[in-house]
Amino acid sequence: PLSRDGQPDTNGRIVLLSIGMSNATMEFSEFKRQADSDSQKNPRVSIVDGAIGGEDAEKIKEPTANYWNQVAQRLRTAAMTDKQVQAIWLKEAIAAERNPFPQDAKRLQNDLQAIVQILQSKYHVLTKMTFFTAIYN
Repeated sequence: PLSRDGQPDTNGRIVLLSIGMSNATMEFSEFKRQADSDSQKNPRVSIVDGAIGGEDAEKIKEPTANYWNQVAQRLRTAAMTDKQVQAIWLKEAIAAERNPFPQDAKRLQNDLQAIVQILQSKYHVLTKMTFFTAIYN
């Protein structure tokens, strides 16, 4: 767990944040509902839905996209900070993609790389960790 300023703190939080578009928020909101009611969930874990309908990879691959302001607002609403984010649930696609395979896949791959770079710059404590290590005691 981390304090609001990102320092180790036994009374701090571990934030799992979703990033993505409508399908991501639909799936993640159900996951959050189930996880938050699970008695085995680590009480220091806070699950925040940052996924927003209509925000496809082509939009959020830009660091200046308004999407990132909305995600920051959702963290504030949950009383969390970007310095407490330690795990990301990322699900993205390109809406109405019209390129043939493999150009479509390569375009999405490039978008996802850009999104991961944004995530790494915004949430400095992101590390390679096992999902269940963060969620369960």
